[in-house]
Amino acid sequence: MKKPEWMGNNNRTIATIRRSGAGQKDNTSAQVQIDEIKRYCEEYNLNIIKIFDFIETASKREKRKYYREVDTWAVANNILHRVFYKGDRETRNLTDNENAEADVKSGKYVLHYALERKVYHQNSPDIDFLMRDYNAVNNKHYCRDLGTKISNATRKKAEMGWTPITVPPWGYLQQKQKTEKGFEKRRGTIVAIDKNGWKTKAVIREFELRASKKEDDSNWIMSLEEIRKQIIKEGLIPYDQIKRYNKSSIEKRLKNIFYDGRFMWDGVEYNGNHERIISKELFWKVQDTFGLRNKYRKKSDGVFGGGWLKCADPDCGCFVCYDPKTKIIKATGETKTYKYYNCTNGKKIHKGRVNVSEDSIWRQFETIFDQLDLPVALAEKIAAALNQGIVKMKQDKKREVESLAIINQKLEEDKVELYKDLKRGIIDERFYKTQYAIIEKELLENEKILETSSLADGFNEFEETVKSTFELAKNAKLLWNQRGSEEKKILLDKLLSNRALDGVTVQYSLKKVFELVVKMKENGQNPKWRRLSSQYRTFFIQNQHFSLNKIDRLKTA
Repeated sequence: MKKPEWMGNNNRTIATIRRSGAGQKDNTSAQVQIDEIKRYCEEYNLNIIKIFDFIETASKREKRKYYREVDTWAVANNILHRVFYKGDRETRNLTDNENAEADVKSGKYVLHYALERKVYHQNSPDIDFLMRDYNAVNNKHYCRDLGTKISNATRKKAEMGWTPITVPPWGYLQQKQKTEKGFEKRRGTIVAIDKNGWKTKAVIREFELRASKKEDDSNWIMSLEEIRKQIIKEGLIPYDQIKRYNKSSIEKRLKNIFYDGRFMWDGVEYNGNHERIISKELFWKVQDTFGLRNKYRKKSDGVFGGGWLKCADPDCGCFVCYDPKTKIIKATGETKTYKYYNCTNGKKIHKGRVNVSEDSIWRQFETIFDQLDLPVALAEKIAAALNQGIVKMKQDKKREVESLAIINQKLEEDKVELYKDLKRGIIDERFYKTQYAIIEKELLENEKILETSSLADGFNEFEETVKSTFELAKNAKLLWNQRGSEEKKILLDKLLSNRALDGVTVQYSLKKVFELVVKMKENGQNPKWRRLSSQYRTFFIQNQHFSLNKIDRLKTA
C-alpha cells in the first residue's frame, strides 16, 4: 500500500477520547471510540504513543482545560497525528475549529476523524475545510438548541415547584414518576424523601443539635465542630465517609433554604413542592443561631407599616403606619380584623385621617407586574443585544490596556535614552533628574490605571444583572402570584423606589433598570428598543462606577 502524502516521516500519534458529561462515565462510549480509533490506526500504520481519555465540554471554549493540555503535550513530544473518533469529539465551537484549521494548514499536525475515515492536512483542498466548517456550525447549533430546550424545560419544572438539580440535598433523592398503571416513566423525576438513607437521619440530627439549648445557659449554641463530633459519636456517619464529613458542609446544610420548602434556580427563588423533613419552626430556630432573621415572618406593624411607605404630601412626608380596626360580628360573635394604613400626621398637616385598606394597596401594586411581564422571545432578544454590547466593551477595554502597555514600554525606553544622554554629556544632571522624575510619575500613574483597569468583575456583574433582570421579567406575573405577602413585599423592594401614599392612592417609581425594561416592552415591535437597551447598559456602567477611560495619550501614542 502506497504511503499517503500526509504521512511524512513521522507516524507518532495520539488518540483523544472525549465524552461530554459525567453521565457517560460508565457507559460504552469510551470503549467504542477506542476500538474504532485503534482499527483506523492499524489500517494506516499510525503508531499510537498515548491515549487521552477525559470528560469535558466541547462547546464552551473557556472550559476546555484538558483539550489545551493535550495540545501542549503533543507539541512537546513531537506528535504529528491527532486522531478523534469523529468531528464533534474534537470541537463544538467555532473558535477551536478555526484555530485547528490554522494549525493544520501551517503543518503543525495532521487531523484525523477515525469513524469518517477523514484526514485534514497541510495540502487538503479548501472544499474539505468548507465541509468541516459546515459540520462545526451544525454542531454548535445543536448545542445551542439543546441548551435552550434544557433551559426552558428546567425553568418550567422550577415553576411547577420541583427543583431541577440532579443531586438534591441530604435527606432527599430523585424519584422516577409512575404511570397510572404503576409503571415507572422512562423520563422525569421529582425530589422525594430518602426514607431509608443515613443522610436523612444525619441532617435531621444536625438541625436538632444546633437548635438545642442548655438549661443553665440560654445563650449557649452548639458549635459546628461539636455537632460534627456528636454526629460521628452517635454512629450516623458511615466509617468510609467520616473524612469527608466536615464543618463547612454542615453549615451549608443548616443554612440551605431547601429545608424550608424553597429553592433557588437560575437566580430566582421558587416555592418547592417537596415534603419537609425539617419543620419550619426548627429551621428558623437554627437560622436564628446564625443571626439570620426570618424575612417572611409577619410583623406587628403590618406589611406596609414601619416606614416602608411615606406620605406623598411634600409638606408632610411622615411614615405611613399600620392601623388595624377590630370589629365583632353580632350574628356570629366572631372577631374580625380589618387591615388599614394611614399617615401618622406627625407634622399636623392633614385635617383628617384617611384610611386605605391593605387589599387596596396590593391591588395597586399588582398592576406593576402586568407592565413588567415580558414575552420570553422579546426578553431573550433584548438580553442577547445587551450581552453583544458588553462583548464590544470588553474588546475596547482590552485594546485600551494594550495601548497603555505600549506607552509604558516607550517610557522605559525613554529612561534608558535619557541616561545615555547624561553619560554622553548631552544633558546635565539637573535636567536628567527633572525629566526622569516626570517619566517616573507618568509610569506610576499608568501602573495605577492598569492595576485598576481590569473590568472583569464589573462586566461579569453586568452580565449577571442582565440575566437576573430578564429572568425576573419573564416570570414577573408568575412570581407575584406564587408569593406570600412578605415575599411580595421583598419583590417590590427590588423593583420600586420613592414609595408613597397620596390619600388612598399608591405612588412609586420603578427603579431605572426596570423602567427601561418596561419601555423596551412597549417598543418591542419597534427598533427603538435597541436604543433603550443601550441606555440600560450605560445606566448600569455609570452606577457601578467603572468606565472605559479615554486616555488622551493614546491619541498620540
